[in-house]
Amino acid sequence: MKPLSTKGAIGLSMNVLVIIIISIVILVGSVSFLYNLINKSEEFRQGLDQQTESQLKQLLIDQGKLTAVYPYKVTMSHGEEKVFGIGVLNVNIDSGASFSVNIDPTGYLSVAGQEAQTVNLNDLKMSAILYNHETFKVLQNEHKNVPVLISIPRDYPEGTYIFTANVLVDGQPYPPSQKFYVEAR
Repeated sequence: MKPLSTKGAIGLSMNVLVIIIISIVILVGSVSFLYNLINKSEEFRQGLDQQTESQLKQLLIDQGKLTAVYPYKVTMSHGEEKVFGIGVLNVNIDSGASFSVNIDPTGYLSVAGQEAQTVNLNDLKMSAILYNHETFKVLQNEHKNVPVLISIPRDYPEGTYIFTANVLVDGQPYPPSQKFYVEAR
């Protein structure tokens, strides 16, 4: 066997060093990305801001609505995120009942003067709506607010997107359903 030349050994050492540095950079980038993702989800989990909480409380308790959404209409840029609150008031349902929320995009209105475009609402549901799909309990004569994050992707056309929030109790509709609107610019 022929021994490695000094020049070959230095080249091999340099290649190993470059690979180690690249690996460290990728690891740091991945950890940073994961940290940002966790922070964003924690902010969302903390829920609604105080104004939204108070508006939902007013709609549910003061006005006696069983379900409510606030805000019901927003204007935002593509890629921007907005949090809506879905409020549920339990008036006559047993406290052991399981409530759940289902959000569906139900329509799209193009900007006036533009050619009408078709939008795949099933794809929009998968890419634009984030909320907790798990069931929850609401004690009798109490209310609960569920945050819903909406973000219209950049590849969707400008216009008004219509969403419908349906509240279910043990799988049965808990009327009325609520509509809310996102005007994407």
